[in-house]
Amino acid sequence: QELPSRAQARQALGLPEDATLLYASFGGGGDPEGARAPTLTAQVARELPGVRLVVGAGPLWREPPPALDGAVVLQGRYPALDFLPAFDAAVTAAGYNAVHELLYAGVPSVFIPFERMVDDQERRAREVAEAGAGLACAPLTREGLTRAVHEVLKPATRERLRGVARKRVERNGAEP
Repeated sequence: QELPSRAQARQALGLPEDATLLYASFGGGGDPEGARAPTLTAQVARELPGVRLVVGAGPLWREPPPALDGAVVLQGRYPALDFLPAFDAAVTAAGYNAVHELLYAGVPSVFIPFERMVDDQERRAREVAEAGAGLACAPLTREGLTRAVHEVLKPATRERLRGVARKRVERNGAEP
């Protein structure tokens, strides 16, 4: 009950109620490694009829890459948890906040680990995938991402991941 409904979240973001919405976010921005992921995700999403890509731009993004043509780009929308129920599925970095917020919101997700000095995203993505709470895509390739996105958009996969994810993170850890 802390989260808005799907309809409320979509209305707040100005997104269509009847579309299949794929959310993508790859960290704060300003990272050359993270710049390739939204471009690949946009390429994959453009090949899927009826799927609309919505990219959450991090605070260090100065402007979206031109390869995101056709995607909705959300800038300055924090915290992400407040609008995650709007989405049918997600493709994101396997950062601590992103993973836990998406699991709590029950958004079926593909997690892409990025190498960080103090954050073992590869381990986190692997553990979530092994628990059946999400899918992992490592290393990031166009073929691997295409397979993962096709899988996460299957209704049976979404339902399974949603149920396990919500059990894995049952409480919002933020202070009221």
